Amino acid sequence: MLKLFNKTMKEIEGIIIYQVAQKEKDAMLSFLTEEGLLSIYARGVKDNKSKNAYAINVGCLSSLEINEGRLGGKSLKSATLISYLGKNLNSLLDYACFNYALELARKADEALEDKASAYKALHTFLTIEKNDDSIAHLLAYISQILIILGERMKIDGCVFCNNKNEIITYSLDDGGLVCQNHFDKGRMEKESKDQINLLRFLFMAKQAEATRINLSLPNYLHLLNQYQIFLKDNLGIDVKSFTLFKPFFSNL
Repeated sequence: MLKLFNKTMKEIEGIIIYQVAQKEKDAMLSFLTEEGLLSIYARGVKDNKSKNAYAINVGCLSSLEINEGRLGGKSLKSATLISYLGKNLNSLLDYACFNYALELARKADEALEDKASAYKALHTFLTIEKNDDSIAHLLAYISQILIILGERMKIDGCVFCNNKNEIITYSLDDGGLVCQNHFDKGRMEKESKDQINLLRFLFMAKQAEATRINLSLPNYLHLLNQYQIFLKDNLGIDVKSFTLFKPFFSNL
């Protein structure tokens, strides 16, 4: 006997952040919304005749009609494109930052309690005019994710003694700025004033203000490398897209 399962349908807005081909013409979508990450099976979207194909590419801000099965599985009924958020990728650096942000959003989602704030942070990064400062805005986005994860850095004084003077470095592992008296040369490196001020700015200013930083690419890459290590070693978030930045490190 054929047994019918009831389905419910809802329409939800979000960002396509990942897509994996399934069978010949289907795809599995990772769809980030204010409620968190959804996995959606999209039948036939790889067909040239699919009316949904243009709205489910990675980087699309779209409104999706989703069928939800009785057992919780989600499938795509229809997709409407609101805007493509990757349209202003003008360089390899822009592309690297774009992919890093999308992968971080996907891999950090499970550990995030405040899904709405995380969604807003990614939306801000993808939609803001970056004016050739995409990596500065990427660092601002990563900083926001760290804050949402409960990893806000102390930037108003030494993390060990609150001393506001003689700040000579910072330690992501220890949670903020470090003064001369608590500098551990066995596991810390002294940082330049530019690097210290960069960390201060990222945890003090609004995400959209990252263009004001105006530092050189090596300064940004230095902190990005430290963020990458911290995310992987301390939070278990390994962002593979970091390899896209290798050409820029090799040119330093």
